[in-house]
Amino acid sequence: MSRGINSFTFVGRLVKDAEFNDRKTIGRFTVAVDDVAKNADGKWENTVDFIEVRTFQKGVFDYLKKGTTIAVSGRVKQSKWTDKQTNKPCSRIDFVANDLQLLGSARKEAEPQKAKAEPQNGPESFEDDSIPF
Repeated sequence: MSRGINSFTFVGRLVKDAEFNDRKTIGRFTVAVDDVAKNADGKWENTVDFIEVRTFQKGVFDYLKKGTTIAVSGRVKQSKWTDKQTNKPCSRIDFVANDLQLLGSARKEAEPQKAKAEPQNGPESFEDDSIPF
């Protein structure tokens, strides 16, 4: 019997800081992945997919901050259970990250450009007597 391929890879920006359990062993974060698709009129438009990811990697949560560009790869897992109130079967698709790579830090607010100061000893104020040779 052949084995199927169960993997995903995408690059995007974190929507918010990662959330994790008390022991920092299970983490959750959402990645915004940009795409371009044709709309109903046949024109190309930018779209964004928001993908929730789970990870069990330790030591990464301090770096997963809002706005950070990240590459994520891993496997897709389906969780199944029975709702206790309705007794109906339920399921959820989870993206479980096996590999995380930080590609860039969070965007910082644009800082106002400071005017560069003119050098105080410009060419017009240069004195020959100050040359030691």
